[in-house]
Amino acid sequence: MNYSTFTKLMQEDDYAYIKRENQYYKFVRDESQVSTISDQTDSEMDYIKKNFSLLKSLIERYKHNGDYIIDKRIFRSTSKISSKNFRMSDDLYQNFIATCENEFPHLKIQDIIAQLLLDFTDKYSNK
Repeated sequence: MNYSTFTKLMQEDDYAYIKRENQYYKFVRDESQVSTISDQTDSEMDYIKKNFSLLKSLIERYKHNGDYIIDKRIFRSTSKISSKNFRMSDDLYQNFIATCENEFPHLKIQDIIAQLLLDFTDKYSNK
């Protein structure tokens, strides 16, 4: 799912993104709709109990594969953004795109490429 599609769906369902928390929260228009914390905790526990095997398999999958983590330095708002063109084999690029979409659909391609450049620089710079 594209990131823009995800954000559109979240907004349609009245979820608001809180940047300082780095997550979405349900926007409540009527205070009478707000459930108590104990109700939320019970429903969350019910959900965990019902989906325990699925959650366990997801954890195992990422435990063995390792999730690809994007360094926070990539998202510095004070840095100037540059657009660059790279020439490479189309087969190589299509393989890269397919891997990114299959294994890390929640990440943007540009962020993965930026992380790869940062990893290369960290590994091979003389600093």
